[in-house]
Amino acid sequence: MSKFSDRVPHCQPIRIVAFVAIWTILVCQIVKAEDGLANSSQPVESPNARQLATLENADILESSGLAASITTPHRFWTHNDSGDGPRLFAFDDSGRDLGVVSLVGITAIDWEDMASFRRGDRGWLLVADVGDNARRRETCQLHLLPEPALNKPTATVHATINFRYEHGPVDCEAVGVDGTSNTVLLASKSVLNCEVYALPLPLTPSKQVVVAPSIAKISVPLATALDVSPDGTRAIVLTYADAYEFQRRDGESWADAFRREPQVIKMPIRKQGESICYGADSRSLYLTSERQPTPLWIVERMP
Repeated sequence: MSKFSDRVPHCQPIRIVAFVAIWTILVCQIVKAEDGLANSSQPVESPNARQLATLENADILESSGLAASITTPHRFWTHNDSGDGPRLFAFDDSGRDLGVVSLVGITAIDWEDMASFRRGDRGWLLVADVGDNARRRETCQLHLLPEPALNKPTATVHATINFRYEHGPVDCEAVGVDGTSNTVLLASKSVLNCEVYALPLPLTPSKQVVVAPSIAKISVPLATALDVSPDGTRAIVLTYADAYEFQRRDGESWADAFRREPQVIKMPIRKQGESICYGADSRSLYLTSERQPTPLWIVERMP
């Protein structure tokens, strides 16, 4: 029996042309969506962005998540994308390597984002094992642990949240934590309208699988990262181009905040930039990239 490719000799070029056509349409839709947001009633903020450093540790191959330390000024945490072990990298704002901490008993399926937050008088980290490009994972995991000490090579996870989305698997790379309301926010990586989900932070460890309900749809294309300011008043959603900030008013829920148009914040050009976090002032923003040499950027904003 002849192969299909023998009977249709131009099958491969047709596929390539079809792929290029589909990709072109998607890019046009993304540009249109970003132009629509940029031309909305919300002002576009163009803050001062500058590269602070290049990360010293060459084992940081794809900085996929970023968190500013709650306990130690000028310290940051990051992790690699899928394919690496369950380890966290610490560095300072000069790019200096401060150490590597491995999480005991944890498997890294596809770590996509991380966040820092305060609970009581301690700084905590959340590591989001939520990557699911093919939308096949029935459950995902969020690992919670106190900020590790750098004098030990390992750390123990305090609790793991096993969860699923209310309508089935979701492609998600953007996760943040509001420590003021003990809420985890997650944004889908959709071409046009990303969907935002929410989960409560547990007080005690549990093996129960919890459901993350949808709380909003936002007109942001391809969310690659999310963070919540330490004061709990702002959420930033990053894309491959710019970022979009949602402000939460006093007494307001995150569902209410995400229903309003965001402020567009111009970001520096990065090579596959998929990470962002707020600084301690709840205004400054820090970014890295998934390409080496890994840069550390700061986006400084007026009060």
